[in-house]
Amino acid sequence: MRNTSRSQSACKLNVNEAKIDSMRRFLIPILLLSLVSWVVFGYIVWQIPPTIPPEINDNFITINFIYFFVSGWLAITTTIGIFLYLVHFLFDDSSKKRLELEESLRPRKVFRTSLRRGAIFATALLSLGFLKIYGLDNLLNSAFLIGIALLIEVYFSSR
Repeated sequence: MRNTSRSQSACKLNVNEAKIDSMRRFLIPILLLSLVSWVVFGYIVWQIPPTIPPEINDNFITINFIYFFVSGWLAITTTIGIFLYLVHFLFDDSSKKRLELEESLRPRKVFRTSLRRGAIFATALLSLGFLKIYGLDNLLNSAFLIGIALLIEVYFSSR
């Protein structure tokens, strides 16, 4: 009886190691991209002054906004994606679920789904920031953006 439980736990450990090994080549670059994005985002927030002197042209301001929003979007997307991926496998109980994919392809599908959800969240959050910058932030516009983000996620989840 004891040998069976040991072999089952060893088998489960091997499956988890296989999941980690198959995703290691995707997780490490995404972790590095996330770290670099947060460093660039932090540099922009703390080092670039919020008020620009008049002698600097408007293209400089536009480029700073682009850097700010692109690095912020990338940092939030990758961080939320990695977090959702790890939470999914922390609470995963694949024995109760019917597997549609081969076991080796399943972590990739979960990772893509997590990154998609992170991208939708980051896009909605930064769209709210754009509304704030242009003075268009009110309850109706915010609810509209959040509703669009939820509809996009429902559409992709139902496929």
